Amino acid sequence: MEVRDLWPNSIVAVGSISSKSLTFKVLKFIEKKLYHHATKIVVLTDSFKKYLINQHNIEEAKIGVFKNGINLKLIKSLSINDVDKLKQKLGLTDKIIISYIGTHGLAHALKFILSSIQKIKNSNIHFLFIGDGAEKKKLLAYSKSLKVKNFTFLNSMPKQDVLNYISISDYSLVNLKKSDEFLNVIPSKIFENIALYKPVLLGVEGEAKQLIEYYDVGFSFVPENTESFINAIDKIQKIDLHKFKKNCNKMVQDFDRDLIAEKMINFII
Repeated sequence: MEVRDLWPNSIVAVGSISSKSLTFKVLKFIEKKLYHHATKIVVLTDSFKKYLINQHNIEEAKIGVFKNGINLKLIKSLSINDVDKLKQKLGLTDKIIISYIGTHGLAHALKFILSSIQKIKNSNIHFLFIGDGAEKKKLLAYSKSLKVKNFTFLNSMPKQDVLNYISISDYSLVNLKKSDEFLNVIPSKIFENIALYKPVLLGVEGEAKQLIEYYDVGFSFVPENTESFINAIDKIQKIDLHKFKKNCNKMVQDFDRDLIAEKMINFII
């Protein structure tokens, strides 16, 4: 069994169901049965492993931790188009670009981001929101009511194009709602951005924050805290890029997906 998210806890975290509902209780029963009937369990984070041991009394030897990694072959095989032309096409020449690329869902608190960036004094900072999700229409509707238009929304796109948009970005935004449930997660978009030397602006606490701080590849802020968010934007612009790139290379080496996959196969068999 592979566990990529702690369901059904995550459904409660985004406010879709109540922890007191019958639906939640039934899902928790199924969750427990699945854990105990599995021969081996693969999880994404150390926090997931602790949860299974402490909350479900699963044997430690039965659980293997294999975190998301970086597909170096894919990164190297993709050709990057002219970033200057892309910036010009978007009207973002000479702008400091902070990109959020991924799901626009209930868990990602992007309305908070839109609200907060209205208070940024530096008019050269521009945000790119790329992707789709359950909250996309609501976010677009909300964005029309905002006076400052320091953001651009784009739809989901092929992998090659995503690489190009990461390339024109100065910094990468990774953000989730403030919830104890998200202390356990490490968003996969972190790794791709690090492989392309983009400092991470992280609005996630717990294990993801520990990872960013350990490798020193970005700055974190308290989720859904505007003052902390704006302070982190100020700090990330002062990052030592030479040191940062060395740190990225170390992280890329440690999270090579081929090596992680080999270890996982050996655990399973």
